[in-house]
Amino acid sequence: MKIKNKIAIIFLLTFIIRQLLTDHLKINMTIKNLLENWRKTREKGQELFYKPSTAYKRMWGDCDDFVTVMSAKLKQLNIKFKIGFLIRDNGAYHVFVVTNKNILLDPWISRRPIQFKRSLYKNADNIVLYDINFKEELLWGMIS
Repeated sequence: MKIKNKIAIIFLLTFIIRQLLTDHLKINMTIKNLLENWRKTREKGQELFYKPSTAYKRMWGDCDDFVTVMSAKLKQLNIKFKIGFLIRDNGAYHVFVVTNKNILLDPWISRRPIQFKRSLYKNADNIVLYDINFKEELLWGMIS
């Protein structure tokens, strides 16, 4: 995933939130099972965004596909969360989920829920978290 500017980040957030409202998916797997069983891939060419139901049926995809599925699971469990973006060279290159209890859900970092720490993402210039109300929390540096 590579997103070039803040407008594109807001587009992805809007897509995820819209899917949470319209794609009434029942996810039978636990959070731990989703992390353990997600098959990580990278998209080649154009960035595509999939509905949670599509990504869940496949159980593979890039980071934004995983975030749509995990967001749907957390919504199903009524767990509040934020969507995080790693920023480098003024573009987002990775997206992940952090719960309201500061638990990181990112299979690219760990196959189990772990405590979120800035140090897990050393290559990022900035980390920006958004809640589903688009409230922005900048953890490091500046975003333009």
